[in-house]
Amino acid sequence: MIEKRENVYFNYLKGIAAISIVLFHYNKLTDTLHNNELFPFYNILEIAYVKGGNLVEFFFMLSGVLFFMNYEKRLVDGAISGKAFFLRRIMKLYPLYLITTAVTFVLQIIHYSTNGFFFDHVRESIFFNCKYLLLNIIGISSQWFSAREPYPINSPAWYLSVSFFVYILFAVLCRTVKNDILRRTICFALSIIGYILIVKNISFPFLNIDMGRGISCFFIGGMSYLIWNQVHQRKNKPLSILIMSASVFIFISSCLFNNLYLVMLIRYISVIIFCLTLNTFVSWNCRLLNELGKISFSIYLWQFPYMCAIKILIRNIDIFYTKIFFVLFWSVLLVLSILSYVFIENRFKNTMRSKNRKP
Repeated sequence: MIEKRENVYFNYLKGIAAISIVLFHYNKLTDTLHNNELFPFYNILEIAYVKGGNLVEFFFMLSGVLFFMNYEKRLVDGAISGKAFFLRRIMKLYPLYLITTAVTFVLQIIHYSTNGFFFDHVRESIFFNCKYLLLNIIGISSQWFSAREPYPINSPAWYLSVSFFVYILFAVLCRTVKNDILRRTICFALSIIGYILIVKNISFPFLNIDMGRGISCFFIGGMSYLIWNQVHQRKNKPLSILIMSASVFIFISSCLFNNLYLVMLIRYISVIIFCLTLNTFVSWNCRLLNELGKISFSIYLWQFPYMCAIKILIRNIDIFYTKIFFVLFWSVLLVLSILSYVFIENRFKNTMRSKNRKP
């Protein structure tokens, strides 16, 4: 049996991805395009400002890897029930989601009362819609019941809405389809279906671009791990080195075709395969990147209400182009995310662990 070791590189990448996504959304402060050369340190951070939003796909893909690595066999064998699986996910994701949604709601009301419109130009008819508010409380506010469902009150949380649906697909599949070949064939089919939803720009309830992004990338990530694991079980060091070299080559080659969606997914697969293989050789410990990875979820969910608060306090957009403000912006967001991780994420996680230890 292959000994499993926590993959620290995935944690590092989560932190880097979260920061890149925030940089992609930085234009919400200025109401300009993403490729605004006046943004602080634009020459260095241009790729994050312009392309950072695509790293949501990487989050979905990484989730697929981790879920297939840690939960597929346990769900199939019954070592963990579907109920316990969902409870763990809800306790991990929902408390912070609900808190950031409530904070965003209050801040949006303040923004509207002081400016006459909502931050990020949310339509008034949507914001005060009872169905919209109810769906936000439940956590399924985007792309479930309507092809044109607006993004959540805390806009980036659409990722969680899609994730909840993908988790249901994954758990139901693992609990009901016990045959490995059939189950993995279905996983492959789901990844293809998700990709088609994206490239064909299909727009129906449950069958639309955002759902496609989640479904395709989650199951592509999971299938990539399963294939890698089959090769890894041979314990062939030269083969592992060859896989790492091929991953680097594919990553570099893919950078020549930046505008192709499929190539971007292949690039992410190469990064994941490289990290999986590298972790079998050495686990390089970088405390800064590790801590950044831990607070990545808080960074992601607090970015929108944080920007909303800034827009309430600061009317002069020229300030947002200064390097001093940029440094302060990140300093406050990181401190806020650390506090959120310690007092919200960790607290609910420890509560869950305590309940599981009780006889």
